[in-house]
Amino acid sequence: MTPLAYATVQGWLAPPEGDMSARVTLVAVYIDAPRGSAAAAEREAALAQERRHLPAAVYTQLSISLLYARGGGMAEGGAEPGSAEEYDSLYPINALRNLAAGEARTELVFLLDVDFVPSAGLLRELQQQRPALLDTLAASRTALVVPAFEVDAAAPMPRVQSSLSALLRRGAASSFHEAHFRHGHGPTDAARWATASAPYEVAFEEYYEPYIIASRAWLPNYDERFRGYGMNKGAPREAAAECLTENSMYDLTYKVL
Repeated sequence: MTPLAYATVQGWLAPPEGDMSARVTLVAVYIDAPRGSAAAAEREAALAQERRHLPAAVYTQLSISLLYARGGGMAEGGAEPGSAEEYDSLYPINALRNLAAGEARTELVFLLDVDFVPSAGLLRELQQQRPALLDTLAASRTALVVPAFEVDAAAPMPRVQSSLSALLRRGAASSFHEAHFRHGHGPTDAARWATASAPYEVAFEEYYEPYIIASRAWLPNYDERFRGYGMNKGAPREAAAECLTENSMYDLTYKVL
């Protein structure tokens, strides 16, 4: 197994004089080449070009951390199935998650994959309407589950609970991956959420992969031995035992927002 080389580049797409404490979006990007190589420089240049496409409000609050490969990186094809070479070619998703979370400067973090669109007013609502809940998250082993949904491309993007609930009733929206892997977000209980007026507690189950807001003080790291796509944020009890690692996600209290 080839080790990875961590290289943090704080505010990589932000003005150098910017205040890092004000940046609230932290992104980790995998550079599939050794640091300092020509291939890495090419990928860094392509990433830097994305700067021109970012609105100023996003650009000034963004910090990017880079994770470099050692050796050949993710070579296409040729690796024997089950070999160390094939393992090395898998995308290091959990290492990236840990890298991004580790750069946070706030007490609470929202762990989210980059292809999701969070509610624009989420932070403001929590600060203004549920400050006691934020205090609970900071002071206890409690994770706030932010439900994830898929919305039909033809449907308008909902911005409030009532609009999304209406889409759920019409079949124009569903819980994330409900059709082919309902275990991932099933415990969140989308039907209950649609009519809920306050956060409610749910029990953690095998294969549950919620997106959560939690305190960095106790948040466990993702297991970096899991690479590739799917089934990588958590692990069932059996897999945890086989890997000789504690699945501490079972020990948390989960409240759905």
